[in-house]
Amino acid sequence: MQQSIAFKVFKNFDIFGQNIQLNFNGDDSYQTATGGIFSITIIAVIAFFFQQNIVDFLSKNYVNLDVQTLFDANPDDIIFNDDNYMFALAIEQSKFNTNPYFNITLKQRIYTRLNNGTTVKQDSFIDLIPCTIDRFQNIFNNQNFTDQFISLGLSEWLCPQYNYSIRLSGGYTSQLFQFTKVTVSECSNNTGNNQILTWKPKCASSSEREAHLNTDRSFRIKMYMTNTIINPLQPKNISQVFLDDELFFSFLLLTGTETDVFYQKYNVTTNQNIFPYIEDNQEQQFNIKQQGDFKVSNVQNSGSSYSAIYMRRSPYTYSVKRDFQDLADLLSYLGGFANIVVMIFGFFISFYNKSQFMIELANQVYDFPIKNINNIDTQQRKEIKKTIARAKSRTIIQKPNTQNSQLESPKYNQNQQFIINETAKQDDQCVTKQDEQHTFQQEQEKIIQQLGITDRKSYLTQQIEKILNRSRPIFFNCRYILYQLFCQRFFYDRNSILLQKAIKNINQDLDLCVIIDKVKEINLLKELLLTEDQLVLFDFAPKEVINLEEDKKLTTRNLARNTLRNFHQISSILNNKDEQNKSNQSINTYYKLFQAYDRIHQALQQNDKINEKLIGKLGQEVRDIFEVSQFIQWENNRKLNSEPLDDEFQCDSVNSDPPCITSLDQFKVNFKLNS
Repeated sequence: MQQSIAFKVFKNFDIFGQNIQLNFNGDDSYQTATGGIFSITIIAVIAFFFQQNIVDFLSKNYVNLDVQTLFDANPDDIIFNDDNYMFALAIEQSKFNTNPYFNITLKQRIYTRLNNGTTVKQDSFIDLIPCTIDRFQNIFNNQNFTDQFISLGLSEWLCPQYNYSIRLSGGYTSQLFQFTKVTVSECSNNTGNNQILTWKPKCASSSEREAHLNTDRSFRIKMYMTNTIINPLQPKNISQVFLDDELFFSFLLLTGTETDVFYQKYNVTTNQNIFPYIEDNQEQQFNIKQQGDFKVSNVQNSGSSYSAIYMRRSPYTYSVKRDFQDLADLLSYLGGFANIVVMIFGFFISFYNKSQFMIELANQVYDFPIKNINNIDTQQRKEIKKTIARAKSRTIIQKPNTQNSQLESPKYNQNQQFIINETAKQDDQCVTKQDEQHTFQQEQEKIIQQLGITDRKSYLTQQIEKILNRSRPIFFNCRYILYQLFCQRFFYDRNSILLQKAIKNINQDLDLCVIIDKVKEINLLKELLLTEDQLVLFDFAPKEVINLEEDKKLTTRNLARNTLRNFHQISSILNNKDEQNKSNQSINTYYKLFQAYDRIHQALQQNDKINEKLIGKLGQEVRDIFEVSQFIQWENNRKLNSEPLDDEFQCDSVNSDPPCITSLDQFKVNFKLNS
């Protein structure tokens, strides 16, 4: 009991339950060739548009970026050395390397703020030496800097000494403030003052400096530096090194400038993995001076210093997180685009498939007669029916009224002579009956000759082909599309009107209430037709057995309908042997229908009301054709030259007369049905 309850509880959590639905022609979904072509087209379109996306995904060409700007009053260190940064200093003049107007010095300064507010200052000189090409080529490792080095004349500029190290950190309010100061001071040939410097030039004379001032009206210090620009959206090579020439400042002997140049740090983290939830991070750091990120102040010169450049750490740090398009993003992107394409094309495909489904369903469930039926064939059929009816009536009326004597039987106590006479009288009656039968056969042959009918098979085949050729089912066309697009107001024709009526009837038949009512009616019929014991046997009938043997297919009304709808297509290409076989199968279907009609018609002599109703359901036209076919007498001694359509019809009632076809009692049944 507990196990059963547990199964019921778990069953309620099943998310893979299968929907229970009806099938059509053995399939749970209706599919068309047009829908298949459009589906292949959609797949081709998606593959065409996304082939490059897949290639880019595998090549990691799509980058997702997340940039954050962080402010810190005590930023961490930036360290410059020969491997990541190089700069050159010079006074704008001729022969600066040999005869400078001013002296340039470089100092690393460290300010340490103590707890009592006292600031301890430390200075350390960094020697400046003439620049060489290798100092810059080490930074421009992927570029050839030689031409630019020569064109700018950087060999006369000053660069920091080999293996230098500059540290930038903090700010004025930090406990540790590290920065670098470039100072332009008075040039001196005093070897005592210049002994710590490798660069010991011979200063230019005062007259030369005055002449330059009169010509250019000011002096100028220039600073060329290596800088980096980053493009984090680039899949590869996100950084590019260039020579930054933005910094140059003018000064006079009495007034000068002090400039604060800020350097920022970029921390770039790149996840190299393309699978979700798996990280393969690669860290990179770049020290960059943003364009315009400096501050210039004009100051009064003290006589020993004319201009100063302070290289400082910016309080802003940029955190850049990069990752490539992963598999989940690609599938999501593909799915979204595919849904859009399917939604656009699917509207038209769904409309077409739904219309085709309703048309095929309507053609299988209903018949659609045409208005212009051949009046000649209809009139001819009526004349044949009247002629046969008159023949039946004459035969019944001309029959001698001698049946009363047949009911009288000789008495038991009569003598032997009377019995002999009575036997002779019965023999005479048999001879009379044979004469009547012969007379009826002559009348029958006479009528057949008048109608121009050779045999039953040719007549039945001819009439069936007329029925099949006259069939015209509804079909899908352009007018129906326009009819639906214009809200069923315009472009209506026979197909559109009949289909709408068929759809309305189908929807009514498939209504749940109608189905329930039909089931109740079936149960009611069971109770009316079966006794209580029969109901018990009916309800407990064994299940249908399914085995490996091939099931015998019975002719159904739907199969007959299908032959009606498809024959006009088959008859147009009968030269093909396969299509000829299809035509034979269509006619064979009606032959089987006639056989069933023949057997049921014989049973009508027993006044079976159900059989009468079944024959009535065939329709007046088909009943007339079968009735004429029954009337036709085959010549017993005639041998047919044509082969039967199928082996199973060789001994069939189609090719041979049924026992009752010349019986006067059978014509009584016919006369009863027609009346």
